[in-house]
Amino acid sequence: MDSNSATMLALFYIIFLIFILFVILPIPARIASKKGYSYFGFLVFAIFFYPIALVVSLLIDNKNSYKSESDKADALIKYKQLLDEGVITQEEFDKKKSEYL
Repeated sequence: MDSNSATMLALFYIIFLIFILFVILPIPARIASKKGYSYFGFLVFAIFFYPIALVVSLLIDNKNSYKSESDKADALIKYKQLLDEGVITQEEFDKKKSEYL
């Protein structure tokens, strides 16, 4: 292997490592931070356990979905209207009610 091809191979590995570190590795942290969790915490989690961190970040609940009590009350009112109109069943309404209360 001549020095030119060795240099090209080394350059490829460096670019590949930069891609992994700055594009692939932070994916779980970006997903979790959009859901209201710590970016840095999930970044550290992904460094050591990437596949698990990715699955967890995809499955965790969104903390930002209902921020205040009035938002929860508005959502329950909407579900009650759907129940009254017959769009959802009483069981579905009770399930949503237990989630919000």
